[in-house]
Amino acid sequence: MISYGPIVWSSYVCALDIQDNFLYAVYSGRGDEGLMILDISDPSEPEEISRLYIDNYFWDLKVRDDYAYIFSSQFFQVFDVSDPEEPVMVGQIELEFLSWDYTDYTIEVSGNLIYASCHLDGFMVFDVSDPENPFVTAYYDTPGVAHDLAVIDDLVYVADETSLGVYRNTMVGLPDRETIPFPGNYEIVSIYPNPFNSTTTIQYSLPVASPVSLNVYNINGQLVKVLVNRYMQSGKHRIVWEAENVVSGVYFIKIENGWKNDIVKTVLLP
Repeated sequence: MISYGPIVWSSYVCALDIQDNFLYAVYSGRGDEGLMILDISDPSEPEEISRLYIDNYFWDLKVRDDYAYIFSSQFFQVFDVSDPEEPVMVGQIELEFLSWDYTDYTIEVSGNLIYASCHLDGFMVFDVSDPENPFVTAYYDTPGVAHDLAVIDDLVYVADETSLGVYRNTMVGLPDRETIPFPGNYEIVSIYPNPFNSTTTIQYSLPVASPVSLNVYNINGQLVKVLVNRYMQSGKHRIVWEAENVVSGVYFIKIENGWKNDIVKTVLLP
């Protein structure tokens, strides 16, 4: 084993990947975060080709062909690295719903799909067939804690802390997103009773598995109660709002997933 000595960064190097004669690394800390690309054709003298500042805390990085896929505390991002001297972000998904804790988030690439282990939130699958418009195509909340995963064809093997989970991605081989029928809207189906006294049941509908928040706001737009804030499977769901220690009056229940929302008014009686 021959050591060529460390390349010193002032920040924390979070993840790296190698393709051809280039090394790609993401680093975080002390206000200096981003993507660095090094020419390693001479491993004894790596040469910095470019550095792109990205304000984030990074978890993992994978490079395939002309694109780098970066998984971080706030986003899943796609970068065009066809020109290593000028990397450019071309697409991203905001991940504000993940209950992240700085550890155990990894990604694996399989064709046009990116599989991501999400620790307390199971794992999810991103479709990057259109790099400029990536989207979440599947999600599964595993029974344990998803530390890592591996993918072979349509099978996903998950290190789920106390067990090995094996899952088959039934989304593999489906037609493009535009040809898949959209089964409805993100909406609040009903609030019953309404008006109510202390307790009411909210029924809401999700057309696809996705991150969702369901919040209660007062008439001044102030947040009163977070009812739901996580990824959920598609279908109809119910939750009970127990309005203890809440003054009577008009309130608004809002459901949203980052790009669609629905708001319904309810009245809490004295």
